[in-house]
Amino acid sequence: MEFVNGTILPAIDELNDSLDKARAKEKMKHPPKLKTEMPGLDQVWSFVGELRKRIERKRSVPDGLLEKVVSFAEQFSPTIPR
Repeated sequence: MEFVNGTILPAIDELNDSLDKARAKEKMKHPPKLKTEMPGLDQVWSFVGELRKRIERKRSVPDGLLEKVVSFAEQFSPTIPR
């Protein structure tokens, strides 16, 4: 929850504040799945998918947020032995 409140939500707020009226439709909403009391790793990876989809659609995304979220999620993802 600390990562969500300290990194993700402020980055979204900063992006939204930086968009002018002409680009107001590009504003991001806070992901409700991550605003729960204890978001799980599945919700974090789901948010990664949302960010990637926004990028594919050429919509605004906070600078470096995708990389930060992926790096955070990878710390807790199990490795698959080969």
